Amino acid sequence: MTVGHTSAFLGATSVELPKLGNDYVQFVLQTLQREGVKVIPSLSVASQSFSLLGRRPEELQRALRILQQYQPQETDRYLPVIAATLKEVAADIEIKRIDEMGVLAGAVSSYVAQAEEGAIGIFSLAALDSYAGAVGREVTADQVQRIAHLLQYEDIIVRNGYGRYAITDPYLQHIWRKRIATLPPAIRFQQSH
Repeated sequence: MTVGHTSAFLGATSVELPKLGNDYVQFVLQTLQREGVKVIPSLSVASQSFSLLGRRPEELQRALRILQQYQPQETDRYLPVIAATLKEVAADIEIKRIDEMGVLAGAVSSYVAQAEEGAIGIFSLAALDSYAGAVGREVTADQVQRIAHLLQYEDIIVRNGYGRYAITDPYLQHIWRKRIATLPPAIRFQQSH
């Protein structure tokens, strides 16, 4: 919605909405019971798994569908494993998407992922120097702007204030930081504040 300069929402910031909670999970489990589904986890395990999945309804539905291949007495043991596996797969897919966008997209994502409360200065000279080191050539602010718009469009980063960007999914940020930690110190990006 905000990629083009003529977009109605260009420059808009995002607003954190209330997250779905145990009442939603309870509703889903009750719906499954009414539909005659036999393999239903306990509310506490389902709620923990839903939280692990980033409180995404579609991911909970996917986990509950996979759970149907197990016996009813095994649900509370296997649902957390299924949820953790789905979470890892989703993070791997997101990282692959970033990798497919190119080295500069990876460099910008790395820079943003390292910030605790939103990255500032992603267009600063220090940041441009960091990106240039990663891609092996000079990088301009216009190139970074295009990549930032693409990453926003792909819902990988979000602009959460004037000049402040963050990784959309906290779990993806966690995985991305683990990935950065495996890089040699010479090519890690340094935040300049």
